[in-house]
Amino acid sequence: MPMLYLKCKTCQTEFPSGMEFDKKAFETSKITGNYHICPDGHSNQYEKEDYFFKE
Repeated sequence: MPMLYLKCKTCQTEFPSGMEFDKKAFETSKITGNYHICPDGHSNQYEKEDYFFKE
């Protein structure tokens, strides 16, 4: 399954979220309030609209 990615809200670094999702399942999923730490150590809260797939 494809990996979901995020862009750090602090430093704008793109990084893998550690979450894999089928693209169709992602459309109907409810992802809210997850905290992730970017490779530079910034911790931020992310909502569904913050996640994306890299092609």
